Amino acid sequence: MLDGLARYPVILDSEGEALCLIPITNGESSRVTTKTADVFVEVNGTTRQAVDSCLAILCAQLADRGAKMEQVMFSGAFSGLTPSFCPRAMKTSQAAAGKLLGVEMPATDIAKNLEKMGYGAIARGESVEAAIPYYRADIMHECDLIEDAGIAYGFEKFRGRPSPFVTTGARHPVEAFADRLRGLMVGFGFQDCVTFTLTNERTHYEKMLSKPAARVEIGNPLTSETTMVRTSILPSLLSVLEANTREKYPQLLFEAGDVAVIDKDDPNGCRTQKKLCALIASREAGLSEIKSVLESALAELGSNYEFEKGQEDFFIPTRSAKVSGEKVRGCYGEIHPQVLENFGIEMPVAAFEIWFEND
Repeated sequence: MLDGLARYPVILDSEGEALCLIPITNGESSRVTTKTADVFVEVNGTTRQAVDSCLAILCAQLADRGAKMEQVMFSGAFSGLTPSFCPRAMKTSQAAAGKLLGVEMPATDIAKNLEKMGYGAIARGESVEAAIPYYRADIMHECDLIEDAGIAYGFEKFRGRPSPFVTTGARHPVEAFADRLRGLMVGFGFQDCVTFTLTNERTHYEKMLSKPAARVEIGNPLTSETTMVRTSILPSLLSVLEANTREKYPQLLFEAGDVAVIDKDDPNGCRTQKKLCALIASREAGLSEIKSVLESALAELGSNYEFEKGQEDFFIPTRSAKVSGEKVRGCYGEIHPQVLENFGIEMPVAAFEIWFEND
């Protein structure tokens, strides 16, 4: 880790002994054993607030177990005593608590409830001044104070009330249709899968032998595995097979999920589309097997359709076709051997993927 680095952080004591080589290891002189009586606690991080919060919580845990805590004076950009055991001050009010909790709670009761939760609190008129314990790094807003007051008040004392809204909730038609698709596929003996909508160009195009197309890209991806929003579900299901090559065959998988489609007419430049993808992985998997499942599903949905000649790069040439109809679009076929090899799959796979224009 230090190869090629001229400088690196290390903590030395007054005698020049290495206490800690951040972030690799502690020094031999600071090794903790069952006979250790004194411990020097060191915390490092990227922000002062994060370091102080971590140190305060750690000290509180040690003190709760009987340890005697001592402060250290340090100099530099942030000179002073550490850790700080001083409480933080925060205010709330009777009106704010009533608005958030939905119950009338006098300021004196708010103060008493906060004291039950380990705060120091005093009521001044309709306001409450609270002293937050130094180890409560989770208290960041007035609503956090009110939440603790509500916990001490007792959730069992809250009473329900009729909703002020006159509308009735219901499933979105698209999701209701997707549930119908899931019911059909489960009835055909397929296993429902739920995979991530975020993927990467290597999985979505390179391994599928497909040319990169218009897509929604992630502007600042955290990892190389999530750099775009998928436009097809088939690579996701093949990735599921890739992770389950040691499971028993046949494997019948499907997913009724979302993809992102570029649409210049949409205000956002793209829209979400629901697709149905299914595959069969077995020694007997072929064009006729997957076609029979597809035709059965379309028949149950009452869709008018026809099959046309078509070729996708990830299908075997002459072993695939396109699906077109008044509302339905898609394709089906046998997965190309090179694609199977790219995903590490050693079993023939046949698949279809369809979507509905007015779902």
